[in-house]
Amino acid sequence: MPRQRISTIPVVHPIQEPQPQEEDIFSRAAEFYDLSAEDLKTLGVVLGSFELEKRQGESLDASTYAGLSKLVGVDAVARTLVRQVWYLPELEPYLERIAKAAESADAARAAAVLAVCAEARGDIQACEQLLHSALEAAPTCDLALMDLARRETIRGQYDDALDHLRAAGVPADDFERAWLEGIVRPAFPATGRNDPCPCGSGRKYKHCHLGRSGEVAAPDAHLALSHKLDIWLTRPDAARVINAVYDDISAPPKPTRAQRSGAAVAAAATAGPDPELLEHVGPVLLPDIALYERGELERFIAIEGPQLPAEEMRLAERWLDTRRTLVEVESVRRSKGLTIRDMLAPDDGPIHLADVSLSMSVAPLDLLCLRLTPDGRGARYPSDALGIPRDRRSYAADLIRFGDGVALARWITTPAPPPVIQNTEGEPIALIKATYRLPDPEVAAAVLAVKLRDEGEGRFVEWYEGHGREWIRGSITISGDVATLDTNSAKRAARLERTLMRAAPGARLIKREESGLEEILAESRSAPRPAGPSSGEELLASNPEIAAMMAEAMRDFEDHWLDESIPALGGLTPREAAADTNARRELDALLKDMEWSDRRAGPRQSHQGGMNPARLRKLLGL
Repeated sequence: MPRQRISTIPVVHPIQEPQPQEEDIFSRAAEFYDLSAEDLKTLGVVLGSFELEKRQGESLDASTYAGLSKLVGVDAVARTLVRQVWYLPELEPYLERIAKAAESADAARAAAVLAVCAEARGDIQACEQLLHSALEAAPTCDLALMDLARRETIRGQYDDALDHLRAAGVPADDFERAWLEGIVRPAFPATGRNDPCPCGSGRKYKHCHLGRSGEVAAPDAHLALSHKLDIWLTRPDAARVINAVYDDISAPPKPTRAQRSGAAVAAAATAGPDPELLEHVGPVLLPDIALYERGELERFIAIEGPQLPAEEMRLAERWLDTRRTLVEVESVRRSKGLTIRDMLAPDDGPIHLADVSLSMSVAPLDLLCLRLTPDGRGARYPSDALGIPRDRRSYAADLIRFGDGVALARWITTPAPPPVIQNTEGEPIALIKATYRLPDPEVAAAVLAVKLRDEGEGRFVEWYEGHGREWIRGSITISGDVATLDTNSAKRAARLERTLMRAAPGARLIKREESGLEEILAESRSAPRPAGPSSGEELLASNPEIAAMMAEAMRDFEDHWLDESIPALGGLTPREAAADTNARRELDALLKDMEWSDRRAGPRQSHQGGMNPARLRKLLGL
């Protein structure tokens, strides 16, 4: 499938010399089609004459068409026209009149362009007749040879297709030629160029059978059909469908009324997909959506079906009935294959796939979104796969069941808004450190010992009780005549600063630092680090208060999670699910998801920023 978004092809409508406001479309066209200034001017004359003919409402004289045929015979102009005709079907009658006035090589290129016109309107028979006419006029016409090679590939005549590409001078490393070279063996392998040809002609091999096709190793029908669909999706009309899918995914959804109530939430909801994620996901989902949801596979069958080998035609029709699904990897045989289970059709039992590349990139319990297509012989092949987080499997399964690939792609590629990190009293986290010069440290310490808990060595802590335990709000530490205030929210800082000022009237602020936790983590991640512990580990190791605060926040989150309604548990809370025989099975799967995530992250990252499934099991009595 196409590995990136296909560039939008500019359509050129010049009827006179480019004006300043037209420079952009002309420069884009010249760059896209690799046209020189002279070629672009020549193309402008051809298309400008077309516009003139339309405006007059009558044909031009015969001598004008004869002159235009020489312009159409220019290689760069002909190559540009074979792309333009997909977007300007009204060019065909005009080009027919030019072709009638053309001679020799010019006639060949005009016929090759007309062949593309016929293909664009779905007349494959007329297309092939025109390609053969082009080769009769000029046997070396590369445009006709390459298009005819594509037609022969569709029919399964791979040796003829390879001969056409070789004759057209297509490089050996070209994708299509390389594919054919892997199917068609040389006529007489391991024969020296200057050796007598094994065919018995008496001529040297290089003058006889060198470069000619030999035995054809017919590819598996599944692989051949996949390759031909890849070719189909490079057509400009199919490229437009893929581009439309890309635009639909890229367009940010409109916020709901509830989302519009908060500017920050609305901004996150309408941010749209991340370009890098979309570039990664696009090659997997864009062709699939174009083929199965936007009708390109049906169009392929309708237009190319009669030309396909019978087995491939039957296979293509069966593929129309396939669906995208969610599978779980049960076991992996590295470099051999894997066994999966369709989570949307669990009664189907295990499915064995002989896919070497997929077996090298997945592990047991991985969840994959893919399409399984039959090979016509009892086996199934997976499409390119997308990994799905296990803790989002229920939501992903609903999207996949609904069959809306655009919604699925938008969900995968739109980053979730960052969690709002709060302390135990629901206040936004802000790490605040302030230092003050005290006029009388001893008096300040005596007053603080009354207002706060004296932990000794000049440290005074503010505590509060909640959820059955004591929680720290912040601290003031006196060293010499300097007091340092530490806390994790603006509200707590203001309260401690009022307490300090009452204890030490006239205290003078020396320095105040404030930063959000996300800012600190981002700064830590961006700083260059030597080999060794990760930046997150270093941050926690060097800032025990941050580590304690994060652990405290996560324990609090876990405690609250136990009594929250969880959609994956059918709306039950984890405590309710633990007491319900049927729901306990789903709860156990949810906790296994967390354990799987920990294993995938590795021991050094385990539980950093996530819930601890072992602790949750203990709290739930599991």
